[in-house]
Amino acid sequence: MADVVLVPELNHQSLTTVANRVKSPGTFVFDMLFRSRNTHETETLEVGRWLGARRMVPFVKKDAVAYPIKGVDSEFEVIQAPNIRVKISHKPTPLLFARQPGTPVFIREGDNLTSAQSLITRNVQYMNDGIANREEWMACQALEGVIDYSVGEGITAEAFQFDYNRDAGNTTVLAGAALWDSGTQDIHQDQLDAKRVSNEEGVQVTDAIMGQDAAAAWLDDADIRAALDNIGVNAGGPLLLDANFRPDGALFLGRVYNINWWEYSRSVLDEAGATIDLINKKKVFFVTQSAAAGFSMEYGAIPDMDAFAGGSLRARRFSKAWTTPDPSLIWSLVHSRPFPLMLNPEAVVEYQVLP
Repeated sequence: MADVVLVPELNHQSLTTVANRVKSPGTFVFDMLFRSRNTHETETLEVGRWLGARRMVPFVKKDAVAYPIKGVDSEFEVIQAPNIRVKISHKPTPLLFARQPGTPVFIREGDNLTSAQSLITRNVQYMNDGIANREEWMACQALEGVIDYSVGEGITAEAFQFDYNRDAGNTTVLAGAALWDSGTQDIHQDQLDAKRVSNEEGVQVTDAIMGQDAAAAWLDDADIRAALDNIGVNAGGPLLLDANFRPDGALFLGRVYNINWWEYSRSVLDEAGATIDLINKKKVFFVTQSAAAGFSMEYGAIPDMDAFAGGSLRARRFSKAWTTPDPSLIWSLVHSRPFPLMLNPEAVVEYQVLP
């Protein structure tokens, strides 16, 4: 007679703390630069700008008539906020009867319903995190000066592109001896040039956001390591990056030349499963946290009849749930229409420092 084999659930087991392996969204650029968030009643947003050079007025002779000058110019741009709308369905059997992490084998009355509600809530949060990742991607793309989103075949989504028309002088591509891995680089001069460009726009560089390879080259520079040693950062030996880690995904490397230097090497997955770096590995973005840059995240109106029935189309996030009778399903949906607005795109100075 064969030995009886117990299924795992019938052996003695200890329930440990449930591990949350869902990756938290990266929000570093979004939180640092786009702290102002505004919701609107329309899906179309109008951006108006006053334009004028740093011009001096002339002197005139005493008792002469005033000298006529040209006033300020203005321009308008109309933006339709991009549309994010995602949903998750739950079938009754896995939702109501399958065990979830942290739940007991033998349940009491109502435990399965509590478990089901917990899973639905967790999936709503997962969709919210996905939108947060998309917002962070948009914020990082805005630093590049262009948001360009295209979709593959079979994906029911809309292509989206927006050009901030940033001045070409705000983008520098280093070459030859100026590259940060050349051994003859001059990072001091590069940051000084970036500060001069920002100063022309009336803002001061406060932070430098570097991709992973650019950050490695920065840390390998002899002058930078000497500067870090002088301020007490352990650059002469192993750099203790874990001590500088932040939950939003950035690594603070030090304050040099009166600038906070960050490595931001987080990546996200797109809808096709491809890995996308939020910040190009070879680039550095010199930015300002000053309100004078005019950075904000604007949210268009939610085009949904349930939102209308609820009395407001204004929301950063709109969520709802509903059931279908046959097949029996419960659906959860989250909707958002974010757009990163930069009234002064020249407040960003971009450097490609590696080939």
